[in-house]
Amino acid sequence: VVNVLHAFASVDAPAPDLVRLLTSRLNSEGVVGQLEDVGVAQACFAISREAPRQPDLLDEAFRPLLNKLARRFIVIAREAGRPSEPRHVAALARACLDLGALSRPLIQFLSAQLSLPKEGA
Repeated sequence: VVNVLHAFASVDAPAPDLVRLLTSRLNSEGVVGQLEDVGVAQACFAISREAPRQPDLLDEAFRPLLNKLARRFIVIAREAGRPSEPRHVAALARACLDLGALSRPLIQFLSAQLSLPKEGA
């Protein structure tokens, strides 16, 4: 599911019905919990690219999915016990920015993953 969504977003292929179907599938109970860090990053990239093209899906699909992806990213990072890859952090941060989903605790967590100083420090 994530690979197909990512592939379509990577080539800017217009497929609104497919995007709606795939994001619906990803939003299903327990699906995001099965993703690894690469899958989370790919899904973040895809919704970041698709959000401007399909603003009608922002509240219905993209923001709820981003919330689940961010929570999954945190779980994966904490379980790994090592900093996340910067490109994965960037994909999540960019998706949050593109969807207007800003969270100070998430920013601080992502900064720590990159060994950056915390905001306001």
